Amino acid sequence: MKNSTKKLKINICYMICIFLTSAAIGLAGCSKEQTNENKAISTNKQKITDKENTKDKKEQSTELDKNEVTVDDKDNVEKPTKKINIKFAKHQLEKNAEPKFSTSWQDSINKKVSVCIEGKGPDALEEGIGKIYVRDLISGERWSLDIVNGEEQNSPKFIEWLDDENIIVIVGLGYGTVSVGGSLYKLNVNTAEISEVYNASIPKQQVVSAKKVNDKLELQLLVYDDEDFIKSHTEKKILDLK
Repeated sequence: MKNSTKKLKINICYMICIFLTSAAIGLAGCSKEQTNENKAISTNKQKITDKENTKDKKEQSTELDKNEVTVDDKDNVEKPTKKINIKFAKHQLEKNAEPKFSTSWQDSINKKVSVCIEGKGPDALEEGIGKIYVRDLISGERWSLDIVNGEEQNSPKFIEWLDDENIIVIVGLGYGTVSVGGSLYKLNVNTAEISEVYNASIPKQQVVSAKKVNDKLELQLLVYDDEDFIKSHTEKKILDLK
């Protein structure tokens, strides 16, 4: 009887040990599976985060590119390379029409035609839009050559005879103390046909006078040295007429 009881106790202890061992192994397995699962979840989250970061960086890069293009386009719109097309129109005047606020008359080389700038004062330095008066010294006929202005308020500022039919004329803005000169053109006093001689980089560079010397043109240029148009210097430029 005692032996049976003892064997029973041993069997019970053995079964308990087996149960505890199995439980420990099961818990270890669950723990390992949970760890693996947590690692997998963490890895997936990291991949998603990395993917979102990459997407955000791409979007930011794309946005920067768009901004750069916009700035460039804006600069192109606001700061275009604009060439002003100057045109003159011929208007007949009465034979007794006289200028009232003009430069002195300048006779052509053959002494048949005379010209002056009306509306800008005796030195053509006053603000305002002037015009060129022309008189035929033989017939007495008179006419004016007026700039056809669009948005720009341009005016003749200087004239000099080039030959018996053509004068050189400086055309620039009629108002403002900065714009004292302009670009240089050749103008036929009979037909009002015009062609460009020298296109100045206005307002930084302006032609203020021109003189024909044999087969060349001597240009006097005013060049501003700063963005405030305070400091400036003069330069000479020679053009070949041939």
